[in-house]
Amino acid sequence: GDVESWRAAALTELERESAARTNRYVWEGAFFLVVLIGGMLILTRAIRHDADLRRRQQNFLAAVSHEFKSPLASVQLAAETLVLRSTDTAVKRQGERILEDCERLLRMVDNLLDTTRLEEGQHRLVPERIDLRTSIEASVAEIAERAQRHGIQVTIDVPDALALIVDRTALESILRNLLDNSVKACVAGPGKRVEITARRNGKIQLTVRDDGLGFPPEEA
Repeated sequence: GDVESWRAAALTELERESAARTNRYVWEGAFFLVVLIGGMLILTRAIRHDADLRRRQQNFLAAVSHEFKSPLASVQLAAETLVLRSTDTAVKRQGERILEDCERLLRMVDNLLDTTRLEEGQHRLVPERIDLRTSIEASVAEIAERAQRHGIQVTIDVPDALALIVDRTALESILRNLLDNSVKACVAGPGKRVEITARRNGKIQLTVRDDGLGFPPEEA
């Protein structure tokens, strides 16, 4: 009788402990589920807010860029007319300077629009045969005046007829970013040289090197 009573009490105690443990697991699981759902909701709102902010910024950039193009095209046309019709050497020289600056600004606006389309994924990549040296020279021309103003020498060591199949807009965007960063690093350094080299060694390797303000390799 004592053994049976002890066994019954032990079973009752085990059932009670099991029920308490199950109840605790249910409450803990429900709590963590609520926390997980709350965290997911907060994260989703943050991602949506960030995406909405990014979209507004891109729309603003696109709108401003389009607004810039019309007056710049008008100034460009006026400068072209001034250069063609004027007989005064000084006026023609100033007109040519205005024309050069307008063309540079128009290229910057086009580059900004292209970059915005790339970031939005709206640009459809169209690979074509590109002469690398020609593209590099065009990109260098965009930063040449700024580099000259700060006494920065830009050198190009790229073989002629070095071609690759690539999307032109994507390549130009990469080149612009690399060169712009190099000029900024030189100004902050201060550095005085930006070297652009390219070699074919099974594949084409492009290098943009400057002697400006660097950063630790572990932060590359």
